[in-house]
Amino acid sequence: MLEISDPHLAKQWLSVVADTITTSNARPEKNALNIAFTYAGIEKLGLQAEELAQFSEEFIIGMTTPHKSLLLGDVQESAPTHWRWGAPGTQA
Repeated sequence: MLEISDPHLAKQWLSVVADTITTSNARPEKNALNIAFTYAGIEKLGLQAEELAQFSEEFIIGMTTPHKSLLLGDVQESAPTHWRWGAPGTQA
């Protein structure tokens, strides 16, 4: 799990690894590189408000609300409060 603390450096790193990110068109034999972002992480990259507004409400809200946790079965020992990363209150 990576955290974006400097948007400029994050963008530089993304430009370096962009050609090595595995796409849905590729089926690498040995290694694959996938990158995923939270809404908060994308915000930190500095997208404009009109670009951010294009994301779905489900993505913006995330999957750690009590209702979503119940729907996903993330309860008891699997509840977001027990997650090592991605839990409510953790950094993007």
